[in-house]
Amino acid sequence: MIALTEFDRLEASALWRPEGDTQRVEVIVSVGEATLTLSDIKGRVLTHWSLPAVIRVSPPANALSPLPPHLTPMNRSKSTMN
Repeated sequence: MIALTEFDRLEASALWRPEGDTQRVEVIVSVGEATLTLSDIKGRVLTHWSLPAVIRVSPPANALSPLPPHLTPMNRSKSTMN
């Protein structure tokens, strides 16, 4: 991982689907030192995830999700970490 020391936080716009087949919502994704935060365009926090608990769920797209409750960062399989 590359350390970006000149930034306190990185932000980007994205589309987020809160649950299954719900409509996607435009959000601001903020990456801090240890968390990923999703906020609406008015700045209200919608959710936040611990970075070690985030997995990519639908390659090749850049879809991310928090780990399911039955997994922890220590026992997830190597296939979920790719």
